[in-house]
Amino acid sequence: MVVVPALTIAAVATAAPSSTDNGRALRSNTGVASIEETADSAGLVTAVRLAHTPIEPVTVVADSLGMRSCVNTDDTWCAPFTTLVAGDTVTPVCFLTTEASPTSDPPVDAIEYLLVTRGDGTEGFVERAGLDVSGPLPHCGTVPRVRAGLAAVDRIGEVYARPTDAQYYAALDWGRVYGEWSGDCKKLAASAWRDAGVVLVTGHAAATFDWYWYRRTDRGVGRIAPYGSLVGFAVSLPYGHIAVSIGGNRIVTTLGAEGSRTANGVRTTDLYGGYRGWVLP
Repeated sequence: MVVVPALTIAAVATAAPSSTDNGRALRSNTGVASIEETADSAGLVTAVRLAHTPIEPVTVVADSLGMRSCVNTDDTWCAPFTTLVAGDTVTPVCFLTTEASPTSDPPVDAIEYLLVTRGDGTEGFVERAGLDVSGPLPHCGTVPRVRAGLAAVDRIGEVYARPTDAQYYAALDWGRVYGEWSGDCKKLAASAWRDAGVVLVTGHAAATFDWYWYRRTDRGVGRIAPYGSLVGFAVSLPYGHIAVSIGGNRIVTTLGAEGSRTANGVRTTDLYGGYRGWVLP
């Protein structure tokens, strides 16, 4: 079990970024944030600023180290999807610690995982013990895009939206079956990012992807999308399809047409044609 601290809704659906918006660093979070104060000769604080220190690459010291989309290893979708070997270099993003269960049989120790980025952009969770790493790292619960990816993972296997997700939409917005995920890909992506404190703009999948694509610099057309990013597909136009990246070429996505009552699942971006790319909202 992983405990992730709650976040406050931080973005408004209709708010466009300003020229002075520092949201890029907060969305991508490629460093450690800290507060720096400037004081005068009397010791009084005269200025305060938010510093953003980049995280340096580290080396894999374990013989082999599996990269995962999540850390609940009892779930099949958390099995390693690729392997790092000794000498590989990766850049840490953030950390998560699983909860210990000393009274279980057998007892379970807490394990610290790091989300890391490989040179080709592949991201996944690895055990910290397999890396030569020191120094502070942010908790993954404070990195919006990672929190969104974890929230998407948490909805894998659901056929119907939980009440806390369904309540944001009118009954008619759900089509023939209230709360059914099938045919409602945008709602899944929006629910994941809402858990991260970001309210996505209104509109169907294609319109949502377009809105962020033309307003953000954190975007790309490669199939190795950053963890938590929105991934778009030009299918079933004009509505399109949208999903949430969880590292490598993997996405959490709704499955099936409206009314099919198909559970959310993990797929690769090759599932659909018309791949458009990824963007961080």
